[in-house]
Amino acid sequence: QPGHQLSQFHANIGNNKREYETLLDVKTRLELEIAEYRRLLDGDERKSQKIVTKTITVVETVVDGRIMESSESVDVNERDN
Repeated sequence: QPGHQLSQFHANIGNNKREYETLLDVKTRLELEIAEYRRLLDGDERKSQKIVTKTITVVETVVDGRIMESSESVDVNERDN
């Protein structure tokens, strides 16, 4: 009987070890997958960022402190980061 219990105990340890290794393998693969999704999401976020430069030029003709003429132009420049 004690010999049987001991072999049962060793069998349980073997099963536990296999289950643990399987779970560890699944965990490792999930972590890799999560890292890949994060990388893809970060990449998408970087791509969607735009730099918008807006230049407003105002030209005024001033005579004796009075504005005689005024013109304004707006230039918008957009580029991906």
